[in-house]
Amino acid sequence: MVPLLTAMGITFVPLESDWPWAEQNYGVQGTPESLLLDQRGRIMFKPAVHDAETRVMLERQVEALLNRR
Repeated sequence: MVPLLTAMGITFVPLESDWPWAEQNYGVQGTPESLLLDQRGRIMFKPAVHDAETRVMLERQVEALLNRR
């Protein structure tokens, strides 16, 4: 997973968990599932990166989370 993220230019480390925990805490229904969480573990965005345009949107979402007060 990390080599793929590095190749995409994504610098954060993904959260990994077991299936029951992800289902119980975040309602994950299938894989792969991507979620951007805030510092409290709340779902802020569910990004879908398919191309350069959606990658830019992901970068903006991450930046918005990092700049939150």
